[in-house]
Amino acid sequence: MVFEAPGETCMTTRHLLRLALPLTVLLLLSACPAEIEGDEAGECDDGVDNDQDGVTDCDDDGCAVATVCAGGEDDDDAGDDDSGEDDDDSSQTDDDDDTTDDDDNSSDDDDATSACADAVPCLGAYDIQNGPDLDEIASCESVSGTLSFDAQAWILSIDLPCLASVGGDFVIRGNSGLTDVDGLTGLVSVGGSLSFEDNPVLEDLDGLSGIVSVGGGLSVDNNALLTDLDGLSSVTTVGWGLDVVSNPALADLDGLSGLTSVGWSLNVNSNSSLLNLDGLAGLTSLTGVLIEGNESLTNLDGLVGITSVTGGLDVHHNEALGSLNGLTNFTSVGGLSIWDNPALTSLDGLDSITFVGADLNISENDGIQSLDGLSGVTAVGRGLYINDNDTLTNLDGLSNLTSVGVDLSVSYNEILANLDGLSGLTAVGGDLYIKDNPSLCQSLVEAFMAACPSCGTPGD
Repeated sequence: MVFEAPGETCMTTRHLLRLALPLTVLLLLSACPAEIEGDEAGECDDGVDNDQDGVTDCDDDGCAVATVCAGGEDDDDAGDDDSGEDDDDSSQTDDDDDTTDDDDNSSDDDDATSACADAVPCLGAYDIQNGPDLDEIASCESVSGTLSFDAQAWILSIDLPCLASVGGDFVIRGNSGLTDVDGLTGLVSVGGSLSFEDNPVLEDLDGLSGIVSVGGGLSVDNNALLTDLDGLSSVTTVGWGLDVVSNPALADLDGLSGLTSVGWSLNVNSNSSLLNLDGLAGLTSLTGVLIEGNESLTNLDGLVGITSVTGGLDVHHNEALGSLNGLTNFTSVGGLSIWDNPALTSLDGLDSITFVGADLNISENDGIQSLDGLSGVTAVGRGLYINDNDTLTNLDGLSNLTSVGVDLSVSYNEILANLDGLSGLTAVGGDLYIKDNPSLCQSLVEAFMAACPSCGTPGD
């Protein structure tokens, strides 16, 4: 039998206990679950680093889906108050709170699976003749060439919500069943011309509220039921001409109030219900202006911002037009024609014009009694025509005129009694016609010609 010393046995037991205790603690610790920031209510906004990983609250990945860290929910289409990529609430009823589906493709949609996520650029021109043609461009975000819907009776609306730009012309013409273009809300620009012509039941252009620029011309012609242009309210520039012609129900141009630049001419013609041009107040210069045949138009106040027209300023056949005061800021025009506006009694509003580069024509305005609004004009580059104004009594408004480049005609003015307003005239480059003015004595005509030997050759 072997006996061990008592001291040695005690030393061995203490040694074993020292080795066993750390192992027990380690086993106990490994059995505890790891702390996760946000796994308990209130941890994502308590300012404490609950999982001891060096980051707190919403900066910790564990709080990524917490409501307090999401920034709120976007429940209206006025703005976005949710930074989550899957929120596209445009109303209380279409809340899309996950990325598995998309129930809103409106302009404030910030869902990760937008209906236009797969939209692509489409090359070439597209002339839509049938349903398959339309389906072919349904996923186009852009069309590089011309896009046309021309004389297609089957089409009732145009639904291309992903289309943002058309590189060429965009023509919507002669579609007898087309009532709206509401499906074009994504359209921002047209590189060529934009035309709405001969669409008899088209009531509005509201689907175009996103369009900002038109590189070519903008034409709205012969749309019988069109009452306003409000859908064009975001358009700021038109590269070529603006034509608004033969839209009998159109009452105003207020939808063009955002327009600041038209690169060529303005033609507002034969819109029988049009009352004013107020929507054009943002324009400052044009190549030409034609305001013609708008039988309800009473004033031109909407043109008050324009200072110059390099081509012609023509105001013709507007039955109710009573004032030209909207032209008060014009200082020069390429040509000026005020013709057949029976309600017009004066030329006030033209006072700032000093030079007319081409013809100056004041004819067939039965209510005009004087030419006083032309008192600033000193020269006419081509012909001067004062004809067939039944109530015109004198030419005194031309007292500062010194030269006429080509012909001068003063004819068929029933009660014109003198030529005193032409006393400052020193030269007429072409023919002189002063005839058929029943109240004007021939002796006064001869006296004028004698006083101005360079005032042209008498015509037949």
